[in-house]
Amino acid sequence: MKKFILLIIIQSLLLTSFAQKVSFKARSRTVVSVGERFELSYTLNNEGSNFKLGKINGFRVLSGPNPSHSSSVTIINGQISKSINQSYSYILQATKVGKYTIAPANITVKGKKYSSNAVQIEVVKGNNNTSNKQYQEQNTNKANFKKSDLYIRLIPSKKTVVKGEALSINIKLYTRLNLSDLQNPKFPEYTGFYSQEIESSQNISLKRENVNGVIYNTATLGKVLLYPQRSGDLKIEPAEIDAIIQQRIKNRRRSIFDDFFGSSYRNIRKRIRSNALTIHVKKLPANAPFGFSGTVGNFKIKAVANPQEVSTDDALTYKITISGLGNIKLIDKPQIEFPHDFDVWDPTIKNNIKNTAEGSRGSKTFEYIIQARHPGDFTIPSFAFSYFDVNTRKYKTIQTEAIPIKVKQGSKINTQVNTTNLSKEEVALIGKDIRYIKTNKILLKEKEKAFFASLNYYLSFVAGILLFILVFFLKRKHLKEASNTVLVKNKKARKKAVKKLKTAKKKLEEQDTAAFYEEIHKALQGYISDKLDISISDFNMDKMLRSLKEKEIDETLITKLKELIDESEFVRFAPSQAQSVPEEVYKNAVQIISDLENKLK
Repeated sequence: MKKFILLIIIQSLLLTSFAQKVSFKARSRTVVSVGERFELSYTLNNEGSNFKLGKINGFRVLSGPNPSHSSSVTIINGQISKSINQSYSYILQATKVGKYTIAPANITVKGKKYSSNAVQIEVVKGNNNTSNKQYQEQNTNKANFKKSDLYIRLIPSKKTVVKGEALSINIKLYTRLNLSDLQNPKFPEYTGFYSQEIESSQNISLKRENVNGVIYNTATLGKVLLYPQRSGDLKIEPAEIDAIIQQRIKNRRRSIFDDFFGSSYRNIRKRIRSNALTIHVKKLPANAPFGFSGTVGNFKIKAVANPQEVSTDDALTYKITISGLGNIKLIDKPQIEFPHDFDVWDPTIKNNIKNTAEGSRGSKTFEYIIQARHPGDFTIPSFAFSYFDVNTRKYKTIQTEAIPIKVKQGSKINTQVNTTNLSKEEVALIGKDIRYIKTNKILLKEKEKAFFASLNYYLSFVAGILLFILVFFLKRKHLKEASNTVLVKNKKARKKAVKKLKTAKKKLEEQDTAAFYEEIHKALQGYISDKLDISISDFNMDKMLRSLKEKEIDETLITKLKELIDESEFVRFAPSQAQSVPEEVYKNAVQIISDLENKLK
């Protein structure tokens, strides 16, 4: 009994030592329409008490607070960690057009008071008081939706620049419809520009946005940084992409349950095309300073030599670093007149650059290795760098300081040799061009028999032929399997589903309920589509059920799959209406895919 109590105390101490940093966050939609209902949630990663909601103006509180609590303990390689999540949610309704700020909420954790972030929400009039969700349901029942319901735009940061000046293009999607996928993107080639992609998230996530009083779900499909390489009017061709629109098909109603179980979906493929752009590129001013090579931006320069006192036996490094914002990657190697007594190797170029919407930000370093041929006092001259300053719209010249170098006599090179006019390769051979006669004892051994015409010689021929035949048949089998698209999709189905489930688990940890259910839906639908060779555009519940029955899958498993797809489809558009515990939904999805994998070989 004592040992058991001691074990409990040790575990409690270990769990206490793994306490997390307190995080108390508020989340909500940023744009809603008048009359729309939405969720405001507060999440705490610890045990808290005395929760107090901040002041709310412009909204009607329909329900709340709705508290929830979860905790888990994990032991990995003897390390114990405890995870706690405590949340409070409210259902609000927007009542008046305007921009509102919900003040931070407060909570107490272990006697200390914590405040959440404030939440800013914009309320718009909307489309005749119809919420965006209702609008989607009404309009996706029609095959001929309006062009303004779904489109993409090329949005430039600037439309007029000088040659070499940075601008960025944002390829943005706007939709009021229910999209299930985006496929076959075709982005512009940006002829006349030096282009660089701006890093962004690989997962496209929709964000609500007010566009001239209308609520759209928007997403950034790509960002690119451009540097015009010639002057004049440069045209950027439109971007294109296939949007898969999910359309709800209602059967004739038989009961109140038909909305949940008597309806199915079909997918409509629509190729959408963006606007084209014309960027006006001006010529740089004519009074360019000597040595200007076309660099545009805002920069600093620095030079360092290390060490500044060296012997003829050793080398030193000389670095020139140009840093700032602009077309850094296009900066050429500096032209420096080093002393003739120095052997200088071509520089190593190091880039530390990040592409942003304003331009390439960071530094470019040229590192030289230098070795003096004989002793003396030398000077590495200053280096002048010229660029066009985008802020002042004028040329600017900056330069490094001259650096004195003191060289002492070393011991390895013969001072009687005149090395002034020798090349670097010849200097490297000094003292190494005489090969001394070896006087130590030499061991002799009998010459081995010739390999040609021996037994091993003929065996190697046979082995080579057998290896060729084996590789030929393996390659032929691989090509045959690769040409069978159905087989390829079948083999990759589980891998793609597991990837989606991992994303779903991440969204669950981030408390993003809508995104979690969306990934669960994609994982299940995509897995069945690949396994049964049903294209996404033709996928519907009836076809799925019919194909599973033809494969003689258990009715119980089919029912579980149908219920989980229906639930994930419903909840991802109404997270607050979720009836199941997300953790259980995740486990059920994993189990269903695992069971189907064993049966759909």
